[in-house]
Amino acid sequence: MFDSHKIDAYFEGERPFDNAKTEDKPAVSGWHRLIKLGFPCLAAAILGLMLVMPNIKKSVDLQDNITVPHKNEMEKLHIEETVYYATDAKNRVSTITADSVDEVSPGAAEVKISNPRGNIPTDNGDIDVRADTGLFNQKSNVLNLQGNVEALHERGTKVTSQNAVYDFKAEYGYGNEHIKADGDWGNLEAAAFEFLKKENILVLKGKHIVTTGQGVLTAEKETRYFQDRHKSVSAGNVVVQQGDNILYADKLVAQYTPDNKLKKAEAFGNVRVVTPKGKAFGDKGVYNPETAKVKLFGKVRLEQDGNIINGNQAETDLNKQISRITANKNKGSRITGTFYSKRKKNNGKNAD
Repeated sequence: MFDSHKIDAYFEGERPFDNAKTEDKPAVSGWHRLIKLGFPCLAAAILGLMLVMPNIKKSVDLQDNITVPHKNEMEKLHIEETVYYATDAKNRVSTITADSVDEVSPGAAEVKISNPRGNIPTDNGDIDVRADTGLFNQKSNVLNLQGNVEALHERGTKVTSQNAVYDFKAEYGYGNEHIKADGDWGNLEAAAFEFLKKENILVLKGKHIVTTGQGVLTAEKETRYFQDRHKSVSAGNVVVQQGDNILYADKLVAQYTPDNKLKKAEAFGNVRVVTPKGKAFGDKGVYNPETAKVKLFGKVRLEQDGNIINGNQAETDLNKQISRITANKNKGSRITGTFYSKRKKNNGKNAD
């Protein structure tokens, strides 16, 4: 067996294995569940997915079985049954196993990792991760996981995709392939994702849909979750549906308590609240989860049975499905409307 210190030196970019020294470096009821969507658990799972192969330079110990290179591979390193141990800043040890590690080409900075799999401890619980293959560039410190990438959180959330990339220097990860997540909170699908580790921001990109037992949220541009600020922002034809009630907006901003309970949700641009009894329109809407009421502001309009009422303030009770419109007296605004009365036709049926 080779000296593990020499193996570490090799991954530092030194070839051949001579006079090398290791470098010691520190190594998720009501509408609030619909908008909360279990993001914290999902964020932890995706982070684990991207960190499946920690920076090789931070390996503390290495067990390997170095074999004789195959034919025509005399200049390339081939290591089998490799196990990596990495300790994070909180002294938690991650274990990563690979069937084999191969140089892509003689002297290249990039190595191919076969069947990477491991266990990564986080603040929210352990994550088991795996993929078919991976590529790691020792100069750029970029890891590219490919094929059946999967992260399973111990609380039950499972995240799957076909590709995930993580840049250790920039502390930035992304995946441009379709991503799915399933858990006891429901399920999610998105076109792509990003993760900004420094800002602790998780982004679901492109058209995405989140389904829970309480309802469904869809958006076409992105949902950005600011984990440290307890805030989420969804943009692009946002639709939130709970039972027979539907909210439409260009943008939806949600604020949470530290224990991830919804404090307030604000809708902006082309806001529309639809209930079985009518529709309410406005420029801005504010939802209070404790009262289940939506207040509308701006150019407000109520529509019911062909009747239209205009003003600049309205309130819709989602439980009672009743809307009231008011005028802002301070601004001298008025309430206007068009009403249609019903009368009996000769045949006894109602007519406008």
